[in-house]
Amino acid sequence: MVEIDVDAQSDGQFRVQVREGGSSTSHVVKVDVEGEPFDSTAAHDLVEASFRFLLDREPKESI
Repeated sequence: MVEIDVDAQSDGQFRVQVREGGSSTSHVVKVDVEGEPFDSTAAHDLVEASFRFLLDREPKESI
C-alpha cells in the first residue's frame, strides 16, 4: 500500500513524501494559482490527488 504525506510549506509549496514497501521518495511541489485566491486546503487536496493519479500509472521513482 502506498502512503502519501503532503505537508504545506510556504507560498504554495508542498513537501510530499511517498512511502511504499521499504522505500520512500520526497518531492517539493509548487501550486501556482495566479490571479485566484489561494486556498491551502484545496491546494493540499489537489497535490495529493495528483500524486495518487500518477502513482496509479507509474512507480514512485518515476515521478
